[in-house]
Amino acid sequence: MIVGQGLAGCLLARRLSLGGASCALVGKSMPMAATPVAAGIMNPVTRKRLAKSWRTETYLPQAKD
Repeated sequence: MIVGQGLAGCLLARRLSLGGASCALVGKSMPMAATPVAAGIMNPVTRKRLAKSWRTETYLPQAKD
């Protein structure tokens, strides 16, 4: 059972599911929680020199799914 249906809870449930495990995901609507407030924010490039963020190549494909 995963308590919390925010970004972390959903990602954990998905990973478990892809690994063949079953789980129950429990959560409630919280409009001012971190996940809804930050929805859609993804910035793989930072700073003045437009350097890629740490592990961008690892996480960007997952973010696009």
